[in-house]
Amino acid sequence: MDTKKYEILALNSLQYRSMENDDRLKKQTLMHVSEKLKQQRIEEEAEKIKVKEQKPRKRFEEEDLPIEDLNPIEREGWDWAMEKARELCGFIRGWEKLYEEYQFVLMEKNHKYVGLCYTDQKIIKLSREILKDEYSLLNTLVHEICHATTNGRDGTKKFERGLTDAFHPLFKLGQSK
Repeated sequence: MDTKKYEILALNSLQYRSMENDDRLKKQTLMHVSEKLKQQRIEEEAEKIKVKEQKPRKRFEEEDLPIEDLNPIEREGWDWAMEKARELCGFIRGWEKLYEEYQFVLMEKNHKYVGLCYTDQKIIKLSREILKDEYSLLNTLVHEICHATTNGRDGTKKFERGLTDAFHPLFKLGQSK
């Protein structure tokens, strides 16, 4: 930031207006200096945001698991999850075509994540370990579908809005039982 020192002079409004109208003197008015500083701050913040957005997304190591390799309890959980995915995608506005556009895949090994969404490849991956727990399975499924519909990362306003938009229909869906 510019560290020039400025001397503040007491001027009447007529003198100040004449300074603002003079191209050489305008640069010395408080209004001009404050606008310049504000613009510098805006540009610095925009640059920080741009750097954050350009950060490449990590790819995680996971192994896809064929559905045929599931035991009966896991298969029941997977079938339930896919039925819920179809139901949710048909019920929540903006999700209608997602079930047909995205491939839902089961992953065998991923020690950090129970779900992943690759929007560029149109793939949603769910971990084998949550197939026996409908609560975790449904939460993860909704979470990953929100990534797919918003194309937003965790913690971003875009993603949070997607989650918020999904809440009302989900509450209504839960009341219909």
